Amino acid sequence: MPPQEANTPAKRIYFALQTAYIGTEEERRQGLAEARALIADFKAATTSPTARAILDEALAAAERDECYLALRLARRIIRHEEAVLGLAPPEAEKSARRGKPSRPSSAGETKLGATKPDAAKEGESEDEAHAVHAAPLAAPLAPG
Repeated sequence: MPPQEANTPAKRIYFALQTAYIGTEEERRQGLAEARALIADFKAATTSPTARAILDEALAAAERDECYLALRLARRIIRHEEAVLGLAPPEAEKSARRGKPSRPSSAGETKLGATKPDAAKEGESEDEAHAVHAAPLAAPLAPG
């Protein structure tokens, strides 16, 4: 994500985590510190316990240097923010201009709070386990 696209609280969290993932050593330290502060602010402002839990998990992943997981979780918060604020995700806007649906529905779609661990469960392929994390929000998080 380029810096100019980090224009909402959730996108700023994503950008800080991205910097912690791909920046220089100093940028990584600064990105993680910024992510901590932004996540604390977001958690204080949200009424969703699920969003708070996902943000805690994202920060813990970044602190373990599992930044790709942290970014995946941050994308879920971006989708939550878009749903709550009524913002159209960029790909939906592009698809709408072309007259195409923004995303096909899939059997793996779930609500934000209905997640499985990253590791595939017994009898479940890695693709099936990933589908839960990659699925778009079915509905905004419930206030809690």
